[in-house]
Amino acid sequence: MSPVTRLEIVGTGRRRRWSEEEKLRIVEDGNSAPRQASATARRHGISNPLLFACRKAYREGRLGKGGVCGFVQATIVPEQPTHANAGESQPERDLRSRRKSRASK
Repeated sequence: MSPVTRLEIVGTGRRRRWSEEEKLRIVEDGNSAPRQASATARRHGISNPLLFACRKAYREGRLGKGGVCGFVQATIVPEQPTHANAGESQPERDLRSRRKSRASK
């Protein structure tokens, strides 16, 4: 057996941080053609669970332009009475009368 003359460290063991643009590009690549998720993950050097998490974030609108995100301005206006029920008031309901007594069981 020959003595070891050189020892090379391949990785540092740190987690890789993916930017939003990289995640979006990977998800769109996986969605562009019908293929297995594991093949897409291997091609980009990521794990399957990370790919699935990115896909879910994309569907929910938390990644890139997928899904609906943002706010829409809304204005609340009072309800206008119609001619049919103008002047009539809605009877109030007494919810206490609907309760069943548990003591009678």
